[in-house]
Amino acid sequence: MNAKDVIYLSILLFVNISCSKDNTKNMFPSPDINIREERNITYMVDTLIIDTTMNTTFEGNMGVHDNRLYFIDRLFCTIHFFDSTGKISFRTLGIGRGPTETTIGQIYTHTFLNNGYLCLQGVTDDVQLFDREYKIDRSKSYRKTRKSYKLGDKIGYDQFELYSMGFPLVCRSYKNSVFTNNRAEDPTFNYFRTPDIFVKEFRGITEQRLDKKETGRLLGRGMPDVYKNRSDTHYIFSSTFFDIDPDGNFYVAYMADSLIYKYDKDYNPLYSFGFEGRARDKEYVSVKSVKDIQGKGVAQYRTKGYYTWVEHIDELGYLFRSYSKGEKESSDGLQIYQDRTLIADIDVPKGFKPIGYIKPYLFSDAIVDEGKMRVYVYRVRLKMEC
Repeated sequence: MNAKDVIYLSILLFVNISCSKDNTKNMFPSPDINIREERNITYMVDTLIIDTTMNTTFEGNMGVHDNRLYFIDRLFCTIHFFDSTGKISFRTLGIGRGPTETTIGQIYTHTFLNNGYLCLQGVTDDVQLFDREYKIDRSKSYRKTRKSYKLGDKIGYDQFELYSMGFPLVCRSYKNSVFTNNRAEDPTFNYFRTPDIFVKEFRGITEQRLDKKETGRLLGRGMPDVYKNRSDTHYIFSSTFFDIDPDGNFYVAYMADSLIYKYDKDYNPLYSFGFEGRARDKEYVSVKSVKDIQGKGVAQYRTKGYYTWVEHIDELGYLFRSYSKGEKESSDGLQIYQDRTLIADIDVPKGFKPIGYIKPYLFSDAIVDEGKMRVYVYRVRLKMEC
């Protein structure tokens, strides 16, 4: 064997070993440290009515950006900004071809970038970027490219074309990338029809590389153990949601799993932590058919207990996780973690999902009352004693 053969063999062995390690990596480690150290806490929850002069379809979400609340209307494609008391500050965007308008059709999801830019993603795979003055940057906007496949073609489980955006929608950013959660509804690959393959191969998060105008990595291979052999009862509650901290670390949670998984910016697993929410109704109904899913399955979003959101509040260094307890309880729950330690688990109004912080309040997503033609949010004021 000559020197060239030795080098080739060494490279081949290295590649095989690397692939083997990647394939056997445990993406969902069990907690090695899990601390419950609940502190004395006083908190106040009140309701903030958002300025009723807002013209909206009531289809949208609340957010916090630059120390302001905002409501983004998916159908009108507008953003209304408010001060922390709910009074309207200004409105921008809208449908059209002007410098501060969008042709995206409907806003599927959005996020603000570290540089202040706004990224919109539409139902037609359009990605549009707006600068700090909400003028469209056409040089950085693009449409996602999907390969076309014929019926019967085999698609790899790590292919973007196999997935659509998840429910509930999550969109986060880090540097020049935007990340969204996925769902898989292909007839040949989904949790209901192919559960054994799904729990091993599902990719929960898709990256869009904005600087290269292309789809990047598909992250989060597999599902936690709680989903194994439970597709009939856990199908409805199989969504992924996550947040990203300033260092690029991912905090990933699942609707039916009490654990939260932390990954570094390259999506290497670091550790897990988390405790079961109080009084969460886990008696999920078994679904045996598509008809079951559309009927009694979906109805469980209103009746059962599951985790609904995670939000890392950078200013506080806390991770908040909200959860539904189920229809039998008069409140929902909100957990507060510092590092791997649960420091509080409090009662919050039904439907509370944390979306941001403006000192001294933690705000919820929009609660829409179409009957009274109004949008309101809950806000929580926390005081902890160390």
